[in-house]
Amino acid sequence: MRDEVLEFLRQNQGGFVSGQDMSEACHVSRTAIWKHIKALRQKGYKIESYTKRGYRLLEEPDLLSPLAMKQILKDIQDGTFAKDFLLDMSQAGGQAHFKAMRKLAAEHESEKVGKEIRKLYSWSDEDKLINN
Repeated sequence: MRDEVLEFLRQNQGGFVSGQDMSEACHVSRTAIWKHIKALRQKGYKIESYTKRGYRLLEEPDLLSPLAMKQILKDIQDGTFAKDFLLDMSQAGGQAHFKAMRKLAAEHESEKVGKEIRKLYSWSDEDKLINN
């Protein structure tokens, strides 16, 4: 049920979706929708809500939901992942997706912290710890 509410919000990303519309589509009460929205917020989803306007998905946490994992597995099983990978890595593809993912990973907070920590290792700079 929670995945259905999340998918409903994703499909209408950028726009508001009324709790009534979601409750009718999911065949549950508006209270049940509200509880699922609350649970999604606790998992890190940024969901805006206004009276008489509804809910709007603003941001998703950096984690894989079961629904996202199912989609990834489906892409692997039906060959979509391999086809996209080969196309991206070919001369014609120019590695655009690969380069974008690499840039995104390099900008991650753990990389920034790791860079500072690696400066402390002696093998990164000749005897840096001893000569300080």
